[in-house]
Amino acid sequence: MLNHATINTMDTESHGKPIKRPSTLKHNKQSFWQIFFPMIIFILIILALCILIVMNASSDTGQNQHFANISTMYLLIPPLLFTLPIIGILIALIYFISKIFPYITKYGALIQEKLAMVREMLTKGMDTVSQPFISLPAYYSSAKTLISEIQKGLRRFTHYE
Repeated sequence: MLNHATINTMDTESHGKPIKRPSTLKHNKQSFWQIFFPMIIFILIILALCILIVMNASSDTGQNQHFANISTMYLLIPPLLFTLPIIGILIALIYFISKIFPYITKYGALIQEKLAMVREMLTKGMDTVSQPFISLPAYYSSAKTLISEIQKGLRRFTHYE
């Protein structure tokens, strides 16, 4: 089993310099030519174009308008490309809805009928369930009022002023 000390000695020579393995050298060479070199070339091309545009900037508004139109076109390309899938999904949804529209009207009326029946049954059921909670307090309140009125009447008869 390798410990930390043996791993460090494997990566370095005896005097502390790292070992240059062929795979590491190949990786460094490939990463330069496949990643960094194309980026440097692209940055140089963009810088050259910017320098040419600045050097050729004149008071001619036609040429400036031309470059403004080109830059606007390049600025609008990425948002347009990002909206293509959304437009495709919307077109597919419109197509599917147009295909199922005849079925929607026929079965929609049937579903609406059944839902009205369910709503009516639920209303009746809820009225039946809530009836004790409404009628019992109402009977209690009316009985309380009747008793208090009888008591008031009896007081009138017993208290002569």
